[in-house]
Amino acid sequence: MRELTNAQLDAEVVELDTRRKGRLKLVPFNSIKLSTDRRYLVKGLIPHPGLTLIWGPPKSGKSFWTFDLVLRVALGQEYRGRRVHQGPVVYCCFEGQSGIQARAEAFRQRFLPEQADDVPFLLQPVTMDLVKEHGDLISAVRNFGQNSGGRRARHAQQKPQRLRIQR
Repeated sequence: MRELTNAQLDAEVVELDTRRKGRLKLVPFNSIKLSTDRRYLVKGLIPHPGLTLIWGPPKSGKSFWTFDLVLRVALGQEYRGRRVHQGPVVYCCFEGQSGIQARAEAFRQRFLPEQADDVPFLLQPVTMDLVKEHGDLISAVRNFGQNSGGRRARHAQQKPQRLRIQR
C-alpha cells in the first residue's frame, strides 16, 4: 500500500475527473497523511490549489491590486508582509489595456533592479472568451515556453495559478 500526500491525492482526483471513467478512488485511512506541500500562493490571501475571486465596485483598484500581487508571485517577493510562493503568471488584461504598460513600467522602476529582465510573467492583452478560447490560451503559453528556451521555457511549463477578477 502506497502513502499519498494531499497534493498527490489532488493530482489523482484531477486526472480521474478529467477522464470521467472510474473517477472514484477509495483511500484507506492509513494512507492519508498530512501534506507538507504548500497550501497557499500568498499566505492568507490566495490558496493553492484554489480559485480566487476579486470583487469590488468600478474604479476601486481591483486591477491595480491584482497586477501588483501577481508580479510579487512571479518574482517570489513578499507581499505586504505575507509569504509568497514563486511561480509563473499569465495575466489576462481584459480591461484598461492602454494603462497596463504604464503600470508595468512604474513597477519596473520602483521594485526591480536594472538587471531583472527575465520575470516569469506573460501578458495576454486582448479580450477573449475564456470558455471558448481557453485551449488557445493554453497553446499560446506552451508555445511561448517551447520557443523561448532557457529559464523562460521552464517558467512557461510550470502550471500558472488561477486568479479571477470580477468587475
